[in-house]
Amino acid sequence: MSARRMLAVASAGLLWAATAGTVQSQSYPVRPIRVVVPATAGGLTDLLARTLGQRMSTSLGQPVVIENRPGGGQMIGAEAVARAAPDGYTLLVSDSSTFVINPHLYRKVPYDAIRDFTPLAMIGSNSPVIAVNATVPVRTLSELVAFSRARPEDMRYGSMGNGSYPHIALEQFKRLTGASILHVPYKGAAPAVADLVAGHITMMLGNITTFDALAGEGKLRLVATATPRRLASHPELPTASESGLPGFEVSAWWGLLGPAALPTDVIRKLNSAANQVLALPDFRKSFLMANGMEPMLMSPEEFARFLQADLRQWEPMVRQSGATVD
Repeated sequence: MSARRMLAVASAGLLWAATAGTVQSQSYPVRPIRVVVPATAGGLTDLLARTLGQRMSTSLGQPVVIENRPGGGQMIGAEAVARAAPDGYTLLVSDSSTFVINPHLYRKVPYDAIRDFTPLAMIGSNSPVIAVNATVPVRTLSELVAFSRARPEDMRYGSMGNGSYPHIALEQFKRLTGASILHVPYKGAAPAVADLVAGHITMMLGNITTFDALAGEGKLRLVATATPRRLASHPELPTASESGLPGFEVSAWWGLLGPAALPTDVIRKLNSAANQVLALPDFRKSFLMANGMEPMLMSPEEFARFLQADLRQWEPMVRQSGATVD
């Protein structure tokens, strides 16, 4: 074959490949999309992924299949997505600890929270509040701080586990207030809440839905939120900043991400599909608000900047908390 002929064949091949890639990208998706959830089935992250995925499948025209891959502090599932082909068919729905706490908490993390992922859509953030046992003689955050300073021997706070965001956040609370409060870690929120109601621990930080019904029954008392603004569902409850503790603002959030280097048009299509779901009034009310979550519609670029800023914010908090898990 002549050199000219070889060049013509090679050029045609390159043109075909480029054209095929463009057509495939434009027609995305052409097969089911797998969404990895790095947590067990039945939890909030799993239910969120399934509800969001079912709604997104309508606009994408393909099934969204959920795969639970729990373990390793959510790092097993996250690593699987980080190592997946960047074609838009393997995605991740996870809470923020995977990206902003794990990198500072574990000595070895099998992914880079920034370089190994493509932020696609922010889903929502939770609504953390401080709750106390109903017998504790405080009704405001300033009274709680005064009580904890006066009677440190009576103060114990529970968390859903060593290294969880309530643990790290309440260690920051101790530093900001000078209070001496013993940390009691539990294996999940449910046993911690049970001990809070029973009076075995004094206080907890958690999502509003964790405490709301019990507070309504008079078994717990809510004293403040750790959110930047008052909650729409509880406008009477002041923020920590309003209560004399400026700077105490923490939250967990959930997001949809893919592996690094996803094609731009795939990113746009997934962001649009997710944000269409988040804008639905019934999804906001029946799922997000019902689970104490605030919707957060962002572009991929806004989500990427948010992720980077949140990663920086949690670094000193994790370090100063002294939390370790390995």
